[in-house]
Amino acid sequence: MLKTSYLEVYTDEIVPRLRAIDLHLKSGDGIDIPTVSDLLDIAEEEVAFLRRGITGTVAADEFLNIMRRGSSAVCGMYRRELERRSPPIYTIDDIAYIYGLDHEMVQTAFEKLNAASVTEYLLPEVFAEIWL
Repeated sequence: MLKTSYLEVYTDEIVPRLRAIDLHLKSGDGIDIPTVSDLLDIAEEEVAFLRRGITGTVAADEFLNIMRRGSSAVCGMYRRELERRSPPIYTIDDIAYIYGLDHEMVQTAFEKLNAASVTEYLLPEVFAEIWL
């Protein structure tokens, strides 16, 4: 069985989704329910439930609230990132918690990189050392 690095998951699945979300939020336009559903990888019914009966397009602040409360993997990562207050320096604990990774795997990656903490710019290097 071939192993995949978490970097592949991050660059192929997470980054494109986050970029698409960022583009929609920066457009300043309201986002329709099917697009919110697609961007956050949650059902349209969940979007409607989280909106508590509000109809029409979703504004940026409401989108982030839905993202914070949604059930998908990307929503969970966002929520955990907020709980950690978007740290400027990531520890082993931060990365394991935010990305839902095994603590020992993250610790091993840090040891290989001879690092005690990293900035967001070094996350890809850490993820390249984590094999799933």
